[in-house]
Amino acid sequence: PNIQTKIIEQIWKEHIFQGTVVK
Repeated sequence: PNIQTKIIEQIWKEHIFQGTVVK
């Protein structure tokens, strides 16, 4: 049940990391 949440959190972290790196 928490698998989807973990995946979303990972994607969110990756997205933020990429955005920070790009900026």
